[in-house]
Parts: sequence; C-alpha cells; structure tokens
Amino acid sequence: MQNEFIPYEQALVLKSLGFKELCFGWYQNGRLKIEMHPLNTGNQTAMRDVDCNAPTFRQAFRFLRQKFDLNFEITVGATGYNAFVKDFFYNEKNRLQEFTYEEAELACLKKMIDLTCL
Repeated sequence: MQNEFIPYEQALVLKSLGFKELCFGWYQNGRLKIEMHPLNTGNQTAMRDVDCNAPTFRQAFRFLRQKFDLNFEITVGATGYNAFVKDFFYNEKNRLQEFTYEEAELACLKKMIDLTCL
C-alpha cells in the first residue's frame, strides 16, 4: 500500500503549492502514517512545517493537472516504459534504458513539479 503514496519530498512541495485534499496517509517527521487522521489530514495549517498530507500518485497528478494544466503520458517501449510531460521527454537514465512503470510514474511527478517552479 505504501507504493500508492508519493514520496515525502514531493508531498512537501505539493503542500507548498497549495495541495489540501483529504488523504488516507500523512507524513509525520518524514515517516508515512497510513490512516485517516481526523485532526490533521486535510488541515495542513494544524501540522508542523515538517508534516504534510501524503497524497496518492492519482491525487497528485489530478492536482497538478487541475491547478497547473500539466499532463503526463507513460508509454510502453521495447524493454520498459517511457515518461512524457507536456512536450518534454524526461528520462533520468540513458535514453536507451527505459523505466519500470513505477520509475516512469515518479519521473513524471518530479518533472511536473519542476515545471511548476519555472
């Protein structure tokens, strides 16, 4: 189940970008807590600066699409997956090496966050 949530570093950035949706998890001191936290989840003003909601990848992608008009695409390659965000091809590895699906998903999320900072 932990693989469904975006990493802590990206969750903190989404918090700074205005993400405030209810989540089934949250990060406390960088550690993922999977639970519906009735007092803090969704109310990030009550959290410490190092705490934040832990959105799923789906929630993060929807937030970035709705707020920043960013879309992504993961395509099947010969030996793995390729990641595309808008018109940018993004692959941290050698272009001949393709991602696993999970790596492609995280690469898209990171690139989408980078584009919000331009």
